[in-house]
Amino acid sequence: MAKIKAPSPASLCAVFIQKVVRTPAKDHIAGFGTGFLYRGPDGRSWLVTSWHVLTGRRPEDPGILLPNYPQSPYRILVTHASTQRGAFTEPLEVDLYEDGKPIWFEYCRGDGIDLAAIPIKLPSFVAGVMVQDFAEIDKEVLEPGIDLIIVGYPFQQSIDYPFPIWKRAMLATEPRYLVLGTAQMLVDSPGSPGMSGSAVYRSAMGVSVTAEQAAAMKEYERTKTGALDLVKTFSEQQMLDRGLMLEFVGVYAGATAKPHLEHLNLGRIFMASFVSLLISQGQRGENPFPPL
Repeated sequence: MAKIKAPSPASLCAVFIQKVVRTPAKDHIAGFGTGFLYRGPDGRSWLVTSWHVLTGRRPEDPGILLPNYPQSPYRILVTHASTQRGAFTEPLEVDLYEDGKPIWFEYCRGDGIDLAAIPIKLPSFVAGVMVQDFAEIDKEVLEPGIDLIIVGYPFQQSIDYPFPIWKRAMLATEPRYLVLGTAQMLVDSPGSPGMSGSAVYRSAMGVSVTAEQAAAMKEYERTKTGALDLVKTFSEQQMLDRGLMLEFVGVYAGATAKPHLEHLNLGRIFMASFVSLLISQGQRGENPFPPL
């Protein structure tokens, strides 16, 4: 009989985001996107997503609103995984502006980096699973042809689709070179608008290790000695309980919006290293055309 595990930490880390805009008649939901939880080096919690998810505008052309947006959102509703297994919180309101200024942080938006991060304090009833709790960060070399996994919400979160969708994509460009004049990578998957802001992972089968085993593995990588002693630390049950190991490699940012590339169904990814820079060196956000 097949074994069925509890929901993956990567699924619990993903956050469903609804975007609220003002209109003369009333507020309404203009669209939705995805974010994920990330722990800063000082232990602070961040909600990371795409800049265009929070503004309804693309960083390279902010003067033009995305389709179906009468103006930029002024608030988002975020839904987290709950501490109760398999359950989710009611949507929590987050105002995107304080005293007319954005609350998010951004990094090199003028260079087209479509990323934003909001410092958040999570309520006690939120599971609070961070990327660092289950995934290595930007560890292995990236190269064209490798398979990646995008974890996000292409559909409205509902009883039919409570958890995010895991969508496979192949890295389609050379990662060390600019694409369309921006430090981004393209993947062979168009995704969908709702998946913008999703975390992107590389996957491999492996075994969960203890902190002591992880330290021993790092020592072996450094010295190339003690291999037999390291192998002896793994129990038979550990070897039997092999599972999917994830490495965080970037953030999915939607389609290229370039007509000559539409027929190729390509999507954009910003490297995980930009998230680290965003958290450590990011500047207070700006929307050149804020909501009224």
